[in-house]
Amino acid sequence: MNQNTYLFLFTIGPVQSFIAQARKTADLYAGSRILSELINEAIKKFVEGYSGRVIFPNPDNKAKPNRFLGKIEFSNELKKIGQEIEQTVRQAFSQMAEKALNEARITQKPQGFDEQIHNQLEIFWLFEPVQGQDFTSAYENIEKNMGAIKNVRSFKQLAERGRKCSVDGEKNALFYKKRENGQEPNHLNRNAVEVKNISDVIFAKGEALSAISLIKRFLYINEQPFPSVASIATLNAQKKLAEVPEYNTYKDYFNEEWDERLLYEENLTEKEIPKNKLNEAKSKHSQLHKALKENEIKLYKYYAILVFDGDRMGKILSGAYLTDKTDLQKYQSLISELLSNYAKWATEYVNNHSFGRTIYAGGDDFVGFINLEYLFDVLNELREKFEKDVNQALQQKYPLKENNMPIDFTFSAGVCIAHYKTPLGVVLKTAKKMEDKAKEAGRNALGIAVLKHSGEQHETTIHWENNAENLVRIKEIIQALEKDFSDTWIKNIEQEFTLLCDNNQSIKDKEIFLYELQRLLKRSSIYHDKSK
Repeated sequence: MNQNTYLFLFTIGPVQSFIAQARKTADLYAGSRILSELINEAIKKFVEGYSGRVIFPNPDNKAKPNRFLGKIEFSNELKKIGQEIEQTVRQAFSQMAEKALNEARITQKPQGFDEQIHNQLEIFWLFEPVQGQDFTSAYENIEKNMGAIKNVRSFKQLAERGRKCSVDGEKNALFYKKRENGQEPNHLNRNAVEVKNISDVIFAKGEALSAISLIKRFLYINEQPFPSVASIATLNAQKKLAEVPEYNTYKDYFNEEWDERLLYEENLTEKEIPKNKLNEAKSKHSQLHKALKENEIKLYKYYAILVFDGDRMGKILSGAYLTDKTDLQKYQSLISELLSNYAKWATEYVNNHSFGRTIYAGGDDFVGFINLEYLFDVLNELREKFEKDVNQALQQKYPLKENNMPIDFTFSAGVCIAHYKTPLGVVLKTAKKMEDKAKEAGRNALGIAVLKHSGEQHETTIHWENNAENLVRIKEIIQALEKDFSDTWIKNIEQEFTLLCDNNQSIKDKEIFLYELQRLLKRSSIYHDKSK
């Protein structure tokens, strides 16, 4: 019997809601990792069960996107293969759910648990025959057909009433923890299960979770804890803190309930600390605060979320900018390899140097928490490495052109700088919005937003091309403001800027503006003699 060659495209969703619905950094990390591990199960079944070959992404990449493209030699039973791979993924997700229940010390599943698990994943797959050597047409068809399938989505409506999950706000809360006063959260379903003997750092008092949120919260509980946003904000100071005896005494006092948010005095309340321990905790914090001043250790309350995504990724992967597509499969495999190597480097670079923590690094896309002190260094390094090890390495073998003009494989990034108490979902959503604005500004750009604790929001976009040195200058300005200048200079120049601009926010006289800028800058210097 003659065998035919087929392309196989497999996707798992929903991506945004599954990952972005997070109350804690651990939720965000777990959502991303779960999808990556599920797609890995699909790839494993495809390769080991049916001798399939994966084209994209690189199977060696630890973090994987929610889809994979493969190639298989087979003559019949394609539908059965697809169904068995889908079933493998669903079984893996069910096993994750069972493991999470055990980690949460829950012995009996509440009614509705299995339904939430079963209805969570949206799995789509299809095969496309490769006619002769026409790989390019097959690839274009399978992407087009997948898009058509996703546009006609079937769904099963769940008749759920009662309190919704504290994290996703959509599904019924099936698990809860009593409040500080011993009362249950309001409007719970009668079948909801109480979670006991779990640290408040992991499952907060008064919190209520759906089955999906419980999996994300408990699946990786025995691994090294994912740092909180307060931990990310103070990363730059933690090495110095470890050398301060008062810090270690203070930290040990809280034992397993420790979280870096307790470094901030505003969190020393009965909501965070039992009433009988509150006065002692405040006393130890006062001693720590005195030691921090003596050692000149400053604690930030702001941190950054960084997201970036490859520009024109769909077109680049499809070979739209190649003058000759006869080598498309090898070209896609090379992209897969380059991005895999870059993703591995990016993860190690951020994590191992304690610049922050990576949530997801798939190669052309990245999500991570970055400490403010290292933000601009990280941005520069990530971009330069992508340019050298991905763009230039790809172009050496496959030059990219549009209308006979060379184009580069670049990425656009979004950054949101926020106070550690700002809801995590808001911060992530803002970072993604700034990434979109960077792409709207012409791609190969950076969008930055600052969400102040007071509620103010400031944002801007800059292009990477010919402006990379701006990041260095911004960092130098920030360092100068911290050490050598009064921060009133910013407020003063803002007022002057408004007076010297026309209705279109353009400076009417640049010479006067520069003179005024220098005058205000000089007066704000801590070295300036105010008597003169």
